[in-house]
Amino acid sequence: MAQIETGLKPRDCLRPCWRSSCAAGGCADFPNAPRTLDLDIVLYGSLTLHEPGLTIPHPRMHERAFVLLPLAEIARDTVVPATAASPTSFETQM
Repeated sequence: MAQIETGLKPRDCLRPCWRSSCAAGGCADFPNAPRTLDLDIVLYGSLTLHEPGLTIPHPRMHERAFVLLPLAEIARDTVVPATAASPTSFETQM
């Protein structure tokens, strides 16, 4: 989990993520394939976006402890879309 500031558009930010994942042996042969390294854009400010290959906020982030627990460490007050809760509210459930 990392929090960055950028002037890039979401798609332009995702391309280097894909390249880095593939370089580390994480290229997916099919959707949702297991990968050595999986870099995703989970949130992008308050933006909501639905494009082929890119949905922001990540549609399953609220189901994944490996997303919510680190998010709670770096952005405790962030509101998790689809739940309207902060990531810290999930800590006791995980």
